[in-house]
Amino acid sequence: MKPDLLFISPAVPAPLGNGPAMRAHASIRVLAIHYRVHLLVANDPPRDAGQRRQLEDLCAEVAYRPLGLWPDRWACVRQRLTASSTFFRRLLLSQPREWNKAARLEIGNPFDVREFAVAHVFRFYLAPLLETLGRSVAVHARQLDVDDIESLTRRRLAGLYRLAGHRFAALEADVEAALYEKLESDWLPRFDRVFVSSSRDRELLLQRHAHPSPEVLPNTVEISRRVGDRASSDTFRFLFVGTMSYYPNVDGVLFFCSEILPLIRARASKPITVTIIGSGMSLALRETLSMFPEVQAAGFVEHLEQVYRDADAVLVPIRAGGGTRIKVLEAFAHHCPVVSTSAGIEGIEVEEGTHALIADTPEEFANACLRLIREPRLGRELGQRAFELVSERYSDKALSAALIRTRSRAGVEENSLERRTS
Repeated sequence: MKPDLLFISPAVPAPLGNGPAMRAHASIRVLAIHYRVHLLVANDPPRDAGQRRQLEDLCAEVAYRPLGLWPDRWACVRQRLTASSTFFRRLLLSQPREWNKAARLEIGNPFDVREFAVAHVFRFYLAPLLETLGRSVAVHARQLDVDDIESLTRRRLAGLYRLAGHRFAALEADVEAALYEKLESDWLPRFDRVFVSSSRDRELLLQRHAHPSPEVLPNTVEISRRVGDRASSDTFRFLFVGTMSYYPNVDGVLFFCSEILPLIRARASKPITVTIIGSGMSLALRETLSMFPEVQAAGFVEHLEQVYRDADAVLVPIRAGGGTRIKVLEAFAHHCPVVSTSAGIEGIEVEEGTHALIADTPEEFANACLRLIREPRLGRELGQRAFELVSERYSDKALSAALIRTRSRAGVEENSLERRTS
């Protein structure tokens, strides 16, 4: 009989969707081969009955305990209050918002099982939930997938907000970055295994002495079957895919449209289109994008296979964030050439000019896009080499090799419990 594993996630795991949902689903898909997974989602159940059934088929048990993490309806009010005085800053930002919600949730064990070989917490700010559950269950080994290093991500977001003139949001992000850095130092050593999404993040935790042996758990995507060469068109079709309620994606789209697109328009040898795919797009953003005749704000699209097939290149003009971009890997898996900033492709082991084109200034980014318009063969070669890279290093095989490994203290305890339950 398989040992039991408790999996705690802030997002409803799904093979399609935003990055956290895809990473959680990929991890569960691998873990379910070796464990009976008991999934606790700190969110509402999905509305789609088919999606609920898929999770129930994959896991032994599924429970939902919404924390109300998103959307953050009081963000503007809180940011202005915290900026107004030290008193409000101490009152409202004594802990990061997500961490505070997780710490305050009173929750009992929602499962039939009372003893788990492993508890796997996805995202650092849900660590307090495991502490609460620990009062009613026995856990033999603890592992944490931080995905993004929250302190680093918040600090980068602060810089991005400041660049855009959002000084209240920048101040809050700076305060949360400092709070998270202290929490990371205090809490990461409590876990037997700590996973990060890139070697860069691993080095950062080692430099901080936050954990003695963080491990890289790569983001992965399902590999698309080969669909043949893209149909030729008189128009060059650019594509952006990303959740549009996530500020770095909004900033990236606006950065491209306002500073890069005019340079491409002036020098392109053929007409171009830019399709923006992603849920959560605000009315204000739609109105802004409507000012650019080449841009189509398509919103949410459930099945992306045809979208990628119709695209000539994928844009990743991201200027801040954390972790690794699953949407970059998704483009690679569909043989799409990618033009990205350094921040947009950070954490993925690519060679510039071999797997993708990387550019940071508006002029450099526009030149990279123009190269793909002028050189169709370059796009095909980039797409093929990127597909080979993602197939080798960012597939379920790579994820399983990193996740299912008996070499830590956690692994010894897992084997011990498995012998007792067999």
